[in-house]
Amino acid sequence: MEVACAKQMEADTVDQATSNLKKNCNFAAQSTYDGMKQTSILILTAAILASCSGEDRSGEVPFAPTVRTIEATASGTAVTLTGEVLASPNSRLTAQGFYYGNDTLRVEVLSPLSGEALFSETVDNLEPGDYYAHAFATNGIGTASGDTIFFSISE
Repeated sequence: MEVACAKQMEADTVDQATSNLKKNCNFAAQSTYDGMKQTSILILTAAILASCSGEDRSGEVPFAPTVRTIEATASGTAVTLTGEVLASPNSRLTAQGFYYGNDTLRVEVLSPLSGEALFSETVDNLEPGDYYAHAFATNGIGTASGDTIFFSISE
């Protein structure tokens, strides 16, 4: 009888140990899951907060620049052309300058991109006659031109 009782106690101990092991494994798995869930929520919250900038620009569409031809000031055989980039919404400028010419001539003059709105270029050694000019600006979307203005070079 003592042997039978010892074997029963041993069996009860094994069953109890197995039951305890199952409980502990389930607790550990649940704890790990809960920890991962909390970590995921924290990471998601941090990402959302980091992406907020106070101004939602996601719906804005880029457009070609808006440019204005300001003036053409002739002096002797030279002319100084002045233009202005009024806007380049959501797209960086890639070029700016002027087109000028007459009935037989068409020339493009590039002006360096300085980051300033106003830009100007001087063209020398023009022949006497009547000319036209207009400013232009190009960004990643397209090219836009200002109004055409006219000037004369005297003899």
